[in-house]
Amino acid sequence: MKDRRFPKDLQKHIKTYIFKKIALFSLMEAALIAVLILWGDTLFGSSTGVVLYVLWVLLLLVPFFVTKIPFSLLDKTYFGVIEQVQVKTSIENERPFKPTLEGHYTAVTVSLVVKEEESDKRHTIKVRRKGSATDKNGMFDTYAVEGESFVKTAENAYKVGAKVFHLYGTKHIVVLPDDKAQSVCCAVCGESNSVKEDVCRKCGYTLIK
Repeated sequence: MKDRRFPKDLQKHIKTYIFKKIALFSLMEAALIAVLILWGDTLFGSSTGVVLYVLWVLLLLVPFFVTKIPFSLLDKTYFGVIEQVQVKTSIENERPFKPTLEGHYTAVTVSLVVKEEESDKRHTIKVRRKGSATDKNGMFDTYAVEGESFVKTAENAYKVGAKVFHLYGTKHIVVLPDDKAQSVCCAVCGESNSVKEDVCRKCGYTLIK
């Protein structure tokens, strides 16, 4: 891959992401500790000994699950190449508890194995794409045909050998455009942009191409 200078605005985005995660975690822990000190006896009633300590520990663990620290901070920025692609499709509904015919949509889950640039490390990534819901008057069989086109679009987006980019702290794996590509996705928000643009039309961050 060609040499790339990592844009300063994306560097700032990463620093902001880390700061927000740590700040949120710290504030939640501080708030819970204050609650325990001030109203611990009221909350846990007559609990004593080991039971009381277990309840304290469980409550103080809540911020770890909410902020996903430290796991969310173990991510990294990398360029890579897709080595394996597996595509699975499913028909789902916008109202899973009370499904309606017009609420059906095609969902595509793409499982990727990406080899990191200049490294033997590999990342297993799942990308989920959701199609549009059917028209209210449309029939399921009609939509299934429309869904096939959506599935092919998803399959064409991720191919073995394609070069990709992942930005620290985001959920996106961006396929870098080749000479024939007309669009490129933003590494921050995932918005599709014209390959001719240098910044994302939605969030304003520099596009990686």
